[in-house]
Amino acid sequence: MRFILFLLCTFFSIISWGSNNNLSVMVTGLSKEEKQIVLANLSIKTAEKITPSKSRIESFYKLGFEEITTTLESLGYYHPNIEGELLVSEQGYTAKYHIIPGPPVLIRHITVKLVGEGHQNPELLLMIKNILLKKGEQLKHKNYETFKQQLLAKALQLGYLDAVYHTNEVRLDRDLNEADIFLELYTGIQFYFGEVNFTSPPYPTTFLDKYIPFKAGTPYTTEKLFSLQKAFVDTDLFSKVRVDPELNETKNAAVPLKIRLVPKPHNKYTASIGFGTDTGARGLLGWERRRTAYPGHRINADIKGSKRLNQANLQYTIPGKRPSTDKIAFGTQITEEKPSDNTYSLRNTINAIHIQKRGHFEQILSLDYLTEIYRILPAEPKNRSHFLLPKLGLAWSTIKRKTLLQHGARIVFSVKGGLRGLLCTTNILQSEVRAKWIAPIGETMRFIVRGDLGATATSNFTDIPRSLRYFTGGDHTIRGFGYNSIGPRQMAPDGSIIVIGGRYLAVGSLELEKRIFKNIGAAIFVDSGNAMNSWSSRLSTGAGVGVRYETPLGPLRLDVARSMLKGKHRPRVHLTFGMDL
Repeated sequence: MRFILFLLCTFFSIISWGSNNNLSVMVTGLSKEEKQIVLANLSIKTAEKITPSKSRIESFYKLGFEEITTTLESLGYYHPNIEGELLVSEQGYTAKYHIIPGPPVLIRHITVKLVGEGHQNPELLLMIKNILLKKGEQLKHKNYETFKQQLLAKALQLGYLDAVYHTNEVRLDRDLNEADIFLELYTGIQFYFGEVNFTSPPYPTTFLDKYIPFKAGTPYTTEKLFSLQKAFVDTDLFSKVRVDPELNETKNAAVPLKIRLVPKPHNKYTASIGFGTDTGARGLLGWERRRTAYPGHRINADIKGSKRLNQANLQYTIPGKRPSTDKIAFGTQITEEKPSDNTYSLRNTINAIHIQKRGHFEQILSLDYLTEIYRILPAEPKNRSHFLLPKLGLAWSTIKRKTLLQHGARIVFSVKGGLRGLLCTTNILQSEVRAKWIAPIGETMRFIVRGDLGATATSNFTDIPRSLRYFTGGDHTIRGFGYNSIGPRQMAPDGSIIVIGGRYLAVGSLELEKRIFKNIGAAIFVDSGNAMNSWSSRLSTGAGVGVRYETPLGPLRLDVARSMLKGKHRPRVHLTFGMDL
């Protein structure tokens, strides 16, 4: 019995001893930012989670004075007064450090020199002009090291591959609490791009050379190196792209490049599904053929289907003189649209398109031949029309990522027209402007502005088919209204009111989105506009709230909106998921 009592006492004493080893650290006398930096460099702070022994705690505590001194010097305090105590209680240990940092060291002089071929390089001189370190400010070694590394990295990026510091030092005057900074960067010579070689090229080099965005003899920069790799990645022809500068083979300051390319399979198959309250369930099947006999040539075919819209596309694409940015495409598209149970449109478009991209700018020239069989009102005979429409499109965009976090702007302008007697049922001139601006507000919010304008000039509007008339309302235009339910109306023989489409279009939208958690966001919005035959027509407005969720298959958007027109209007749910068809 006594032995059992002895074991129990020993056991509880061990537990009691272990609980007394709980550790906490307190630092006072510094600003919040300085305190966080000091704590991050204390070994005793990192020991809070491992419950060390008594001797280890005491060793960490003593080491803390040295660590605090070193950290304060990096912040510009060279005459600190540090007081501390290590307290023991039933809860464990508490290490306290009270710091009086003393007067900071101020920067007295800053001397930064460039020596070598790059001594007048405008980008390097601009970095020196905007240096983080300022005369009269507190010396912070982190800022000094950051600038020193950034200046050297910039020189290397600009092709001064032999760049090195001849002088880099901080001279302290501890008595006066002042410091002098001296930096002398020797840039050496500027290197240039040399010959570009392909290792076992999967396509003729005469074709691959067209993707190189610079010529031999161009100043070597990492930016141009990355643009070269991106040019090959963006072709969608290669599963792997590797660009290696052969620095050991440099001759007369020319750096040769070696490129390794692994081609993708010749055939690519795609499939997607989606859902929208406008379209119902929808799906897509696609096929792409990369032609090896004619490098860069592609055949694309896809079929899209939904309750309201069915479409089949076939297109043949030929790369232009600058294949990374230019292309020519020939194709045909058959579209069957059923906006309601009583209206109908079946159209076929044969087109030729020339696309040129220059940075954020894109120019599209096309020639479309449209034939359409359509019914505007129920029970009336089907109409037939045909139009040969030359078209000019201009687009400017800075929007890259299609996620909840994307931002930027996109403006698209287009104008097309045709003349009766030149394969057109009637005269027509149509112009459109569509714009979208996404502005970030902090890290979790963004403001979205969207606007669409369209106008049609024609000698006989009754001969204009459904596809060339304007309709609005629905998931992607004015929420709170049904799909294409806004526009000029006409009474059908059966007494029903049918939206027949208008000459003009004006739609605007304001939306505020906030990311709530990871890929989940919320939104509040107001949409307004109309499809009309007169600019003086009243606008229809809808407003509501929504939820956003980003998935690997595409964005899921759930909006609840209500019409702001007079009268009783029930809220309308707008749900879209997946790629827009």
